[in-house]
Amino acid sequence: MLNIAICDDEVYYRSKIETGIRQILQQKNICDYRIDIWNSGEELCENQEWLKEYQVVFLDVEMNQISGMEAAQIIKSVNEECCLVFVTAFIDYAMEGYKVQAIRYLLKKDLDSNLSECIEAVLQKIDFDNQKERFAFQEGEKELFVNQILYIESDRHKLIFHVKGKKEELLISSGKLDDMQKRLEQYGFIRVHKSFLVNVEKIVLIKNYRVILENGEELPVPREKFRQVKEQYLEMEGRI
Repeated sequence: MLNIAICDDEVYYRSKIETGIRQILQQKNICDYRIDIWNSGEELCENQEWLKEYQVVFLDVEMNQISGMEAAQIIKSVNEECCLVFVTAFIDYAMEGYKVQAIRYLLKKDLDSNLSECIEAVLQKIDFDNQKERFAFQEGEKELFVNQILYIESDRHKLIFHVKGKKEELLISSGKLDDMQKRLEQYGFIRVHKSFLVNVEKIVLIKNYRVILENGEELPVPREKFRQVKEQYLEMEGRI
């Protein structure tokens, strides 16, 4: 079941988003879903067991007491894989949305034209989170959820997989990063440096010729490659 939450303190937009989502899912012949409606960030975040169930939460940015950004931080603390969509009248908060890995940032005036693409991106990401690949490591073959891989580092003839699960670990394989890039491009991995292939879903920010990952690590981006990497990142993320 697809579990969705909508949190907005304005009745009009709660109703508009819900109606739009139902129409889009109906067009896609998706019937197994649930939509919960919340009037405030406080109400949404009051029961963290509920938060663990949601695959996607639509959040108004500007709400009383607990703002959408504050609610997003609480949601991510208990449900790291939840897709966050910010819905607001203002573009000013877009950069803040990057910090909690929001999948989309929708302007209320553009809901009619952008909601369908947003739902498509959410469905693709949920499917992507369940993708597995089998790799040959020094310890033997191992199957990984692709979205557990933070990045892959090339060190001479070795490939070092930086993997996030219950704990972060390093897994070592042999091969060329060029070949691994061809294999993983379909999952949204981008080459930010000759030695680093990065899962775009794990990038929080790109600035000052570096990519900053969700675990706090920073990887260098060559000056001559920076613009290309940033454009790739924004294209894959589809964000404002």
